[in-house]
Amino acid sequence: MTVRFPAAVVLAALAMTSPGGAQNIADRSQEKPAPPTAAQAKKVRPYPTPGVTRYTMTAGDLTGDGIAESIVYDSDSEGIRITNYSGKAPIQSMSIYVDDIPLQMAVADLEGDGRGELIVGAGLGGYNPKDGPQTNVSIRIYKPASKGDWKPVEIYRKATERPDVTSLEVKDLDGDGKPEILFAYFASKYMSEIRVATREGTGWKITELPTVRMGAAVDAGDVLQNGRSMVVVGRMYGDPAKPEDKTPTGGAFVIDGD
Repeated sequence: MTVRFPAAVVLAALAMTSPGGAQNIADRSQEKPAPPTAAQAKKVRPYPTPGVTRYTMTAGDLTGDGIAESIVYDSDSEGIRITNYSGKAPIQSMSIYVDDIPLQMAVADLEGDGRGELIVGAGLGGYNPKDGPQTNVSIRIYKPASKGDWKPVEIYRKATERPDVTSLEVKDLDGDGKPEILFAYFASKYMSEIRVATREGTGWKITELPTVRMGAAVDAGDVLQNGRSMVVVGRMYGDPAKPEDKTPTGGAFVIDGD
């Protein structure tokens, strides 16, 4: 799950302490994200309104010690900062420069080793310019490393006029005990594409679900209480219920299929 907060809320959260035994984790609180490469530096960054900082925030156990870390992206530093709370005081344990904007983030144990990976749905959060550099939507997995930078594994990339990843959930959809990655993004101005990423060996298989008008919000669960996990799509508005209707209505529905 991804949560967006104003700056004051984020700073207050990072100031909190959590109980637990101290761990040998490097304090990187004074470290800034690695500088962008020459190619990244040339890319036009769509900053939010002047004076406004964009935050994307999530939390999860990345070390397997039972204590969740906070993961925060901010548009000022263009980096993801990981804060560890297992010691006597919070410390920043990792800082990652990102070239695209993390719009959705989640933490899940994808490999079954008791330690979570960071899954990031990145893009632009708006429309690509008519001219100049273009941004794609992408899904990347960051596996925590004990030393050095965390190298992302990109499992999906798609060019679109509106590169906005609107949903990212990690759920066991087929009941095999292994999580899948369910995500949605805008493929055009109004149409949303829904995808499921399933682990196959060392790679990931992408399954295409129906394209839905404004189907930006997706989740999954046993919503009909029939023992099956189903994908649920929510939208603020869609197609008019009747041809004569002037205002399209929103709602939610279940995608039923094996």
